[in-house]
Amino acid sequence: TGTQFNVKSYPGSKQIEVALKEGNINFLTHNVKRPILLKPNDYLQFDKNKNSVSLDNRDIKKYIAWHENIMILDDTPMPEVARLLEQWYGIKVIIGSEEILKYKFTTTFDNEPLFRVLELLELSSPISIKYSPGKPDKVTKKLSQSIVTITKKDAYEILTF
Repeated sequence: TGTQFNVKSYPGSKQIEVALKEGNINFLTHNVKRPILLKPNDYLQFDKNKNSVSLDNRDIKKYIAWHENIMILDDTPMPEVARLLEQWYGIKVIIGSEEILKYKFTTTFDNEPLFRVLELLELSSPISIKYSPGKPDKVTKKLSQSIVTITKKDAYEILTF
């Protein structure tokens, strides 16, 4: 019954997220006897592994901003940033070191092209980004997926930055 909401549920993901802007939603899973009623500004997380639900009322702007081509990173860990870049821009992101996985980002991108997003991420942190454009397949002529490789800047790059 919700009229404006966002559901985030991807294959392989450990959780389902629901953010409700307007209307009502009844959330029901196989192990819950009664539906959980969400009201405007409710944010629900369902952990698929634990079969647990958490629900709170909060500012949901960052969860629904993508409807307006706005990407909000709010202390967002690098693996989540990589996943968002893959979904938004249809690229493959490779993270080059375990240390980078610990990085978190807080910023907002308002309808920015991929190259601008990559440039700003690189300028704001000790990472280097290499973009490898997709190439056409000789037989099908279809373009392969572009690849973005993120590595840690070496000491020389950091000093000359």
